Amino acid sequence: MLMSVFVVVLGLSVGRQDLRRRNLFAGAAISGAVLSSTAPRFASASTALSREDTVNAVLSRVPVYLVINKDGRPYLTEMDTNGRRSGYVFLGPRDAAPVLREVQRFDPAATLAVMPLSTVYLDVARTTADAARLRAIVPQPKGSTSSDMRLFQLQPLNDESESLNAVSMVPGATMAGVTLFYEPNLFIGTPDDPANRARPYFFRLKDLNMVWRKGGGDERNTGQVSPSLRVVSLEALLRQLEAGDTDLQPILMPPSETAELQYR
Repeated sequence: MLMSVFVVVLGLSVGRQDLRRRNLFAGAAISGAVLSSTAPRFASASTALSREDTVNAVLSRVPVYLVINKDGRPYLTEMDTNGRRSGYVFLGPRDAAPVLREVQRFDPAATLAVMPLSTVYLDVARTTADAARLRAIVPQPKGSTSSDMRLFQLQPLNDESESLNAVSMVPGATMAGVTLFYEPNLFIGTPDDPANRARPYFFRLKDLNMVWRKGGGDERNTGQVSPSLRVVSLEALLRQLEAGDTDLQPILMPPSETAELQYR
C-alpha cells in the first residue's frame, strides 16, 4: 500500500539535450578514479541484512516519480489486453513528464510526486512478468487511480535500451528488471581507507562513462567507456547484500537529469 511520503512537484522543467551535470555529484570532488563523497553506512559490506534493511540502506537516496491527482492518488495510465489497469513508477523525470502531460489533458490538476524508491520498492512489480502476475490477482479499482502499489511497475529508463544493446555481451546485461552499470575500479569515499569506500552503481551508462573520463582527466575520448564495465540488475544487487555477498558497500547514482528539476 502507498505510504504518505509524497513531496509534490508543482513544476517541472527538463532539458532535452546536453543536460547540465553540475549537480550530479553535489559536493563531490572527482580525483583520479575515486569520488570524494559520503558513502552510505552499513554494518559491513559482508554482513547479511534483512530485506527491509537492505532496501532502506540502498534505495532511500534514489528518487522516483508518480503521476498523481490533487488528492495524492497515483494514476493508472496503462491497460492490458484483458482490460486490467496499471501504472508506472518512473526512475527519471524524462519518462514521467510525457505521461503527466497526457494525464493533464483530462485532469489539469494532475502533477508529479517524488519520493524515495525505498518507500515503494517492496510493493511494486519489478519486472514485466511480475506486473502481469499482480494484475491478475490484485482487485481492480473502480476509478482511474489507486493507492495499491501492487498495480504499479518500476519502469526502467526508456532510453537506456540502446545502452543495453551496446553491452549485450557483458554478463548480466539481459537480466530482467532495472539494470545498473558499474566500473569495479571506480569508488566513492576515502582512497586510502577501504572501510570508508563505496562502489557507485549508475542507472545511466552515459553517466558512468562521463565520470570515468573525468576521473582520468581525458575529455578527448568522448565515446570511451570504462575499461572493465560490469552490469547487474537492481534486484540481484539487493539479493547480494541480503546474503552479505558484496566486497564493497554500494551507492546508487540517480539519473543525471534529476539535477535539472526546477521547482516552482
